[in-house]
Amino acid sequence: MTALSMSVVVDVLDHAGYRCQCHGECGGAHSRGNGRCPISSGTRRHRLVVAPANPTLSATAAAHLPASELRAWCTACLLDAERLTRHHAPAAVEPDLFEGNAA
Repeated sequence: MTALSMSVVVDVLDHAGYRCQCHGECGGAHSRGNGRCPISSGTRRHRLVVAPANPTLSATAAAHLPASELRAWCTACLLDAERLTRHHAPAAVEPDLFEGNAA
C-alpha cells in the first residue's frame, strides 16, 4: 500500500479550506453548499481524505501525483464518485476466445 507524504496531505487540505472539494462528481447536487459539498473536517461523523481528482486512478498512481492533481474528499463523496465512474466507464475489450486460432 502506498501513502502520500503528510506535507502533501496538509497542503491539499489547506488549499481546500478543510472542506470536501466535490462539485457533484458523486452524483449529488450539493445545493446546501452552493454546488460544493458542505462537509468539512470539523463536522462530526465525517472525515476528509486526500485522493486523486480523477477517482478512477489507483492508490499506487495517486501516490505519484503532484498536489495539484489531488483533492480533499469526504468519504461519502469519494465512494459515490468512484462508484459512478466505474459504472459509466467503458467496458474493457476482451479478446475473442478463439482469436488467432483459425484452422
